[in-house]
Amino acid sequence: MLRGEARSRAELDLDVESLRRRMARAREAAARPIDVGDPPRVEGELVLAGYCESQALGVRSAAERYTVVRGADGKLSFCGLRVVPQEDGSRIEVESVQRLVGRELEYFSTKVRSAKHELSVEGFWTANQFRVQRRLDGGHLDITSTMDHVVAVDAGSVTTALVLGATQDGGRFPVMLFHETLQLEVVRWELTIEADGAHFLRTPEGVKWMRFDERGAVLELSEQRGSSGVRTVGTNTLAKNRPGLPFSEAKKSVIQRAQAALKAAAKDAKHEAAPPGDSPGKPPETPPGTEGARPAGGGGGR
Repeated sequence: MLRGEARSRAELDLDVESLRRRMARAREAAARPIDVGDPPRVEGELVLAGYCESQALGVRSAAERYTVVRGADGKLSFCGLRVVPQEDGSRIEVESVQRLVGRELEYFSTKVRSAKHELSVEGFWTANQFRVQRRLDGGHLDITSTMDHVVAVDAGSVTTALVLGATQDGGRFPVMLFHETLQLEVVRWELTIEADGAHFLRTPEGVKWMRFDERGAVLELSEQRGSSGVRTVGTNTLAKNRPGLPFSEAKKSVIQRAQAALKAAAKDAKHEAAPPGDSPGKPPETPPGTEGARPAGGGGGR
């Protein structure tokens, strides 16, 4: 038995026309530049600055501006403002600050603003735990805590990649992940640094792959989410005469070891592919009893 509602040709034509209009608006929105204001301001010396755009399924989906500022006390603050346009013409803004003491996270703040509400979360490392407070439109929601000294906070901002680039040299570490309502979850990520300096991350949500320029700015961030992915491309907007935030000597040593391992593996592969008895770079030996013989079919000299 067939079930459903019979639709006239005129009704179907109206639906098709409505879909065309929605698709046209979506294309226009995707082609329109995303207006991103300045990230949160922090007092101190500007160390790094950049701009990033994200694409999903070939369509521009978000943009972000970020800065890294060194305070008078030497602490580094990673600040970002991410803008995500919505189909109805509104936008969602994600404002992030992550502050380091040395190579350890001591404070973070994330605010998610929509047309109707502002949801914020703030965390401090104190008494060997992170205490995290959530607010909705300025009103208190709850306070939670975790004993894990997370190395970074992930709420969709590229500041997470910047913090990892500045602090992590490989291995497993805890990261605080925030879901849509900024409900926190502590998960483990695993980092492998490749021979070209790229950062490959295994996470419970999928793999991530990051590249940085020589001054520490994000060049590319690719994230696998289920069967689809998001690709973010960045540019360094810091003045060219500024040093930025290059990799630490420890991380450079990790990259050098990865390069040496890659060269050794390539040499071993070349050796294994050589015919038995041959050595790479050495001409084949002449069979016994054939010394002085001319090649078959070869004529003498003129």
